[in-house]
Amino acid sequence: MILESLNEQVKTENSNWIETCDSLTILIKQIIATGRIDRGDVKRTALATLFCKIINSFFSASILLRCGYAQDAGTIVRSLIEALFVMKACHESAEYLDQYMRTDIKVLDKVHQKHSTYVERMKIKGLMTDDDSLAHKDAHEKAMEVYEGQSGVELNIARAAEVAKLQDMYDIIYIHLSTMNSHPSVRSLGSRMTLDDGGGLKEFNVGPDHKGVDWMFSILIQPVIITLECMDKELSIGISSEIRASWESYNKAREALVS
Repeated sequence: MILESLNEQVKTENSNWIETCDSLTILIKQIIATGRIDRGDVKRTALATLFCKIINSFFSASILLRCGYAQDAGTIVRSLIEALFVMKACHESAEYLDQYMRTDIKVLDKVHQKHSTYVERMKIKGLMTDDDSLAHKDAHEKAMEVYEGQSGVELNIARAAEVAKLQDMYDIIYIHLSTMNSHPSVRSLGSRMTLDDGGGLKEFNVGPDHKGVDWMFSILIQPVIITLECMDKELSIGISSEIRASWESYNKAREALVS
């Protein structure tokens, strides 16, 4: 009963944000239904897969927020924003797209190095053999064949944000979410407890809460609208007027939040 009451409170206090999320869902479905990508189109394929990642994160975070889990939703929103930086950078720059595709080389190399270290450690314990080392080496070499000697590139999220022309979002929102939501930083510890008048621990903050849900909704929706703009331009979906309406709805709700 208490949980149901909290859910109703969250819905009532955030009806404008939830309405905006629902309207974005309609546009998302339209892009999915009408967007087409030719075989071999690397750029649009990359954008489409990043779009899917962003939208799945949007749905996941929205569900958590409607249930009162703003802190955990923030971890997902951070991942969503990361994907947006990369997606928009690929949309803006062919050079960045090429660099992004070659980040997979670095990933494969790191996985190979870590797994090789693990195998050697297990060999010392007598739990693996040279055959295990050779099998992993062969799998790595096969995976690398597609790159034909290309050099790897390290994925740099700050660089992606710069190319995407979203430096403000990186400096203010992304770093905040990293510190307060995703990483177990000292700074984030205070949000997990309530102190008494003497500064002692009064209670653990575990479970859902209506506090902070409105702010996290505002942080979630902005990058999603930018994502829709990017896909609309790239695939010529024809929903620019609907996106403008989403911005108007977002700005109105945002003004009410900060006033």
